[in-house]
Amino acid sequence: MKTIISVISLPYVALLIALTSFYPSLHVWAAQDSVVLTMRTGAKNAIKGKPFIQCAMGHMAQSYEIKEIPWKRAQRMTESGQVDGFFMASKNDYRDTYATFSNPFLITRWYYVTGPASRIHPEQDDFANNVFIANSGSDLHIWLNKNYQKVLDAKTPEQVLKMTLIKRTDVALMNDSQLNRALNTLKLTMDDINTFTVKESKLGVYFGHIFLNKKPSFLQAFNISMSRCSE
Repeated sequence: MKTIISVISLPYVALLIALTSFYPSLHVWAAQDSVVLTMRTGAKNAIKGKPFIQCAMGHMAQSYEIKEIPWKRAQRMTESGQVDGFFMASKNDYRDTYATFSNPFLITRWYYVTGPASRIHPEQDDFANNVFIANSGSDLHIWLNKNYQKVLDAKTPEQVLKMTLIKRTDVALMNDSQLNRALNTLKLTMDDINTFTVKESKLGVYFGHIFLNKKPSFLQAFNISMSRCSE
């Protein structure tokens, strides 16, 4: 699925005139060919982020296209230069090797999730001995692999939660959007699980280095425009 949007914004011109008077080194962005971004199919965080993307691109008078594809493919295509970037994403070292993170504009929370009868608690001395699970290719899965030895993966949030509830694994790591989606799909409520807050994660857009090398002034213009949309 894809969305193609062409936008023109006269206020952006005025903004650039004002900014360049205060910041002479600022590169003025002139709208160019359509920017192609990717998002995970059906991801709620990405759906929440769409209006912010539309707002920022509007201030830049920049046309853009959004493709909904599997998350791993979105990242690989950005790395290879087949698309220009992906969202919503959190910052990590591997992604930094092939893309640059925008200023973040959304926050998501991560939770450890266990079954309702589970006695597991993150403060237990042997907590790290449990078997963990997260969505394959996600930041959560990458983080688990860095911090724990026994880590599984599943393709969807529903599968992650199901495997935890039927005790195929001990602890799931999910963000708030994934958890809400899985609960709604499986017709469950928060009373059917135990949750423990792990951390808050700042989300933004990763723009590929291949794209930014061709358009070096784009990211600065995007971040300036996004600051107007996040206020």
